[in-house]
Amino acid sequence: MKINDSMNGFKILEVKDVAELKGKIVEMKHEKSGARLLWLDRPDNNKTFSIAFRTVPSDDTGIFHILEHSVLCGSKKFPVKEPFVELIKNSMNTFLNAMTFSDKTMYPISSKNDKDFFNLMEVYLDAVFYPSIYTKPEIFYQEGWHYEFDENGDISYKGVVFNEMKGVYADADSVKENALCRALFPDNCYGKESGGHPSKIPSLTYEQFINGHKKYYHPSNSYIILDGDLDIEKVTEFIDREYLCNFDAIEPSELPNVQEPVNAGKVEVMFEQSNDMPLENQSSLQMGYVIGKFDEKEKIYATHILSRYLCENNQSYLTSALLEKGYAEDAVIHVIDGILQPYIALDLKNIDENKADEIYDFVNQKLRELQSNGFDRKQLEAAISNLEFELKEKDFGYPRGLMYAMLSLETWLYDGEPTMNVLVGDIFENLRKKAENGYFENLISELFFDNEHRCVLLAKPSYTVGDSDREDEKSRLEAVKASWSDVDVEYYKNEQKKLDEWQSSVDSPEDLAKMPMITLEDIEVKPEPLPTVVDGNLLKHSIQTDGIAYINMYFDITGVGEEDLPKLSLLSNLLGELDTAKHTAAELKTELMTKCGSIAFVVSPFSDYNSTKSGSIKFVVSFSALIRYVDDALSLVQEILTSTKFDNTSQIVDIIKQSRQNKYQSIVMSGSVLAAKRSATAFSYDAVVDELTNGYSFYQWLKEQENEPTVIGELEGLAGRIFGSNNVLIGVGADDANAFDGSIKAFSASLGTSDILHELQIKPWKKSNDAVLIPGDISFSGMSVDFDGLYDGTTFLMTHIVSLDYLWNEVRVKGGAYGTGLKPVANGSLFAYSYRDPNAKASVETYQKIGDYVRDFANSDRSLVGFIIGAMSSASPLLTPRLITSGADGNYIRGISEESRLALRRQIVNTQKSDFLALADKLQNVFCSASFCVIGSKKQVDLFKNLDNKLSL
Repeated sequence: MKINDSMNGFKILEVKDVAELKGKIVEMKHEKSGARLLWLDRPDNNKTFSIAFRTVPSDDTGIFHILEHSVLCGSKKFPVKEPFVELIKNSMNTFLNAMTFSDKTMYPISSKNDKDFFNLMEVYLDAVFYPSIYTKPEIFYQEGWHYEFDENGDISYKGVVFNEMKGVYADADSVKENALCRALFPDNCYGKESGGHPSKIPSLTYEQFINGHKKYYHPSNSYIILDGDLDIEKVTEFIDREYLCNFDAIEPSELPNVQEPVNAGKVEVMFEQSNDMPLENQSSLQMGYVIGKFDEKEKIYATHILSRYLCENNQSYLTSALLEKGYAEDAVIHVIDGILQPYIALDLKNIDENKADEIYDFVNQKLRELQSNGFDRKQLEAAISNLEFELKEKDFGYPRGLMYAMLSLETWLYDGEPTMNVLVGDIFENLRKKAENGYFENLISELFFDNEHRCVLLAKPSYTVGDSDREDEKSRLEAVKASWSDVDVEYYKNEQKKLDEWQSSVDSPEDLAKMPMITLEDIEVKPEPLPTVVDGNLLKHSIQTDGIAYINMYFDITGVGEEDLPKLSLLSNLLGELDTAKHTAAELKTELMTKCGSIAFVVSPFSDYNSTKSGSIKFVVSFSALIRYVDDALSLVQEILTSTKFDNTSQIVDIIKQSRQNKYQSIVMSGSVLAAKRSATAFSYDAVVDELTNGYSFYQWLKEQENEPTVIGELEGLAGRIFGSNNVLIGVGADDANAFDGSIKAFSASLGTSDILHELQIKPWKKSNDAVLIPGDISFSGMSVDFDGLYDGTTFLMTHIVSLDYLWNEVRVKGGAYGTGLKPVANGSLFAYSYRDPNAKASVETYQKIGDYVRDFANSDRSLVGFIIGAMSSASPLLTPRLITSGADGNYIRGISEESRLALRRQIVNTQKSDFLALADKLQNVFCSASFCVIGSKKQVDLFKNLDNKLSL
């Protein structure tokens, strides 16, 4: 393969060996259609394909977000209603999704199975180039928006994207981000809401939607990215023959405009506050600055490092100064890169709005002092090392090929070097050298003082702004309806009827048969091994980690009572944040950032396999480190566990306030799991543990402690009781897990003795139906049931079918919720949930009919094969070294053997539909009598007449 060679219509533009990737980079262009292609030829059997389009929004209607959803709702070759869902049901994908960014739309897939990879690629290519949206306007009305009539003849807006964005704008951070971008980028796409603003989405017409696809979804405007060990000849031949050869090149769509520098001055915005929260000292001050252009890589990396130096934690230079003065409860810096003009936002949370100018002046004063006095070299090196570890570890939470694809688009989209951000190179060595010559001091001037592209945003809480927005929406709808003639009313009612009929229709067997599928013979039943050698209190996992060690410590706290669980959860938030006998908190953070890639403390229940009533509770300490730093990291952990000082009340109160604020935000933004776990407290001890350490009850406890922190005097005693050498199990994942035996034994010997009993004290709570009131219009629901130890392959397969066939159609498609599902838990329970749901009451009623659905499915003539393949995919997630280590540890603690893992997968493959009949009656009984929890607005909650508790934030 050489430059200027041709391959299946593609001209090869560049071939470059790259040691950092252990492979090469190949860049091509399809000569007839104008499509660009990049292949990262690496030794990775998880193959990734992505096609992206440059989509630059000119308004807030969310056209590209709605297109992202809609093109996956049927296409020319695959005319079923939901090819995307059929793929989740029926494929062995390791990733399958689509993403809308501020200036691009991306469609990535990945799979380890060659045949499956081609199937997924074909469906996605057909979807983006030949979608059914041209002949099925119902897709736009379902995914985007439509008028919905209720039983009284009143109308409302309904649509999946509309509801999703309602949920987004229930979050104060989203409101702030939108306002800041509008101020910084008044003349280009970054000042628009690419996801769609709820007030503007209903102004998008079907005609505009179709024209958007015609303009932007052309190969000349596309970026195809391949990653992994694949047959490039075969892949390019397929893409050319089936798709690209049918198009002639055109001029690609416009690049985002470069926003000329603007000093937007001071801007104010209001966000909705819960009526149970105060307004005083709840404002936020944001200071936004544009960094420069996308190709200023060194400056962007340096800004990330500077942000960590200033605001990574409570001991960081700027955060500590603000907390000490009482100016803010928290301070963070967001670095928004991956766009044409990256920017930063310094966000000071929970301030007194009357002191905004004073706080702004103080921040600038501290920055000038830092510039004048210079950086602390150890702290700066810690920030550099921490970012360097993160980028070299490449544990992104996504398949590595997908992350490389996203990094490529951060430059390639603007006609820059495609792999600039994929490769780390020697940039950190260069920055270390420049740091010695005042580089970071000069960067402060460039970013904060000499920068004419800036904005100051004051975001203020309001009890009424949400009601005002809802009244505006109601007025718009009333005006629309008032403008309709009787003929218009009948027209829109008929459109709703057609949509309802289409949503209720069933794909024909002939159309379903057109979907490409692998067979059961194509899949591997044996699970990926989680190698574990038990050596005393050590669990050793020798796996490829590329020079990184992952160490998890499990301190047994099973015997604690309910009253101690929130205290221990707070303790997990405090460790590593306070002074110790050897270091101040600031010194400790510097050491941790230098020597550890990450470190975390958490309280976690580990229920026994197939049991909701028995198991253990662990205080888990986890860290990752380069092998050369493992001894140093162990020494730091020992110091934290045995000599943390709990005498600084102000620091502890700061952390309590931050924890409470973070928990508030998680309830408002992602309450579905919290709702499901709260409902499970009626039968599951581990749900009670979760509720008291991470749920609504913990949030309320934090609010009480924030006002009167009586717990402080107990923390040292708690720590002294639990961190003992006699109750710790340690898991090690590394290239050679035996390399640290001596170090870990010395660590264990340095600990004291625990006196915590190992007999479980936590019992399930009384059954109750609960609701938690939150601001905004969207809700979350959860309903959990005890399935009496029936966690096996048949149950696993059943939940896969219920999620993607029944709940998807009833709760998402018809109901308009953004997400829904039925999840099996290894303790033998199940939970159903809805996410960003416009009608939680209907969703709860849907859960109660799961048994009926399963019975009907068992008596149908539908095939199980595709569902079995999809369930096997769910049972075979892509695992990083970190996840292999923690997963193997968890299986050992819970009593899940390799034989159990294999048995579950064999049961999935061997399940017959008749096996579901045995489950149907039980499902009907448990769901009809189950408790539920809903988190939502007053309007949503008031629909429920059978609540036991109506709770507030």
